[in-house]
Amino acid sequence: MKVLSHGGQGHNYQVFAGFNKAQGVGVVLMANSMSQDNLKQIAIHILSAGQVPLPNFTKPKEVHF
Repeated sequence: MKVLSHGGQGHNYQVFAGFNKAQGVGVVLMANSMSQDNLKQIAIHILSAGQVPLPNFTKPKEVHF
């Protein structure tokens, strides 16, 4: 699978844009978080029609105020 893409991050946000020309599918993901949440891998999963697995997600710890 060949994907044209660009991404970046800064000041607690990130963005990833990708296009799978062979399938005519594109995706843009934006998040108000840092890179530890695997935004790129999520986008590649979408662009590959599920052939690339999603990252393993863990439930965040509860915060009590």
